[in-house]
Amino acid sequence: MKKKMFAATASALAIAMVSALFVQCGAGTSPLVGRWTRNDDPSLTMVLLEDGTGIMQDVFGVAWKTGDGRLYIISNRDGSAQAFDYSISGATLTLTSKNNAVMFTKQKK
Repeated sequence: MKKKMFAATASALAIAMVSALFVQCGAGTSPLVGRWTRNDDPSLTMVLLEDGTGIMQDVFGVAWKTGDGRLYIISNRDGSAQAFDYSISGATLTLTSKNNAVMFTKQKK
C-alpha cells in the first residue's frame, strides 16, 4: 500500500516538474504572444501577454484568447468584444474581420 502511494506521489511530482519546465522554456506558448505593430500605421501597437491579457495602443487593457481558428479580443475599457480570423506567416500577423484584413509585424524582444 505504501509503495503504491509513493509511486503515485512520485509520478505526480514528476509530471508537475516536467510541466513547469515546459512553461519555463516557453513550450506551448502561443505564437501570438508578443508586441505587434500595425503595418499601415506603426504608431498602433498591440501587446499580447502569455496570461491572456494585453495592451492595445499602449493605452487600454484587453483580454484575449483563441478558439476555432479565431482570435477574440475583449476591451477592459468598455467591455466590447471582437472576433478575428487570423493567420501568422513568419513575423506577420493578419487579422480578418468582415472581409477587412489588417496586418501586423511582430517586434523583436
